Amino acid sequence: MADSGTYTYTLRSKGTKKILSLSCTASGAAAFSITLPAAIMNWLDGSYLVKVKAAPGDTAPTDASDLSITDSAGFVLMSPTGNGLDLIDSTSSLWNYPDGPIIGGTNDYTLIVKETPLVIAVTNNVVNSATFDITLELEIK
Repeated sequence: MADSGTYTYTLRSKGTKKILSLSCTASGAAAFSITLPAAIMNWLDGSYLVKVKAAPGDTAPTDASDLSITDSAGFVLMSPTGNGLDLIDSTSSLWNYPDGPIIGGTNDYTLIVKETPLVIAVTNNVVNSATFDITLELEIK
């Protein structure tokens, strides 16, 4: 799938935490879907996704837009019908946990590997060129 929309990013580390911050702009047709490049995936390799934050920008997206995060092999880390449902708000920042696999009755964190790049997409947004921030918080265990 070709990317739609644009983004810039920052990478930060502190102790065992890694934070990827994406400043995103939907396309003129309101679509947003990106595959993270090798430079980001190499940095994320070996860490675990623990939290995701979404925040509206100056041109706010449609309220209750959905976020999905999958890897290129099709493994779902955050589903638009699970914890990504309505995660992108038009007025406030929202945090949630990834949908991770259920192990022992609780969500377990998903290991990120560089060989299967993450695909991040927003659905149910109808605002052309909407802006929003997505933050992935990861830990090295």
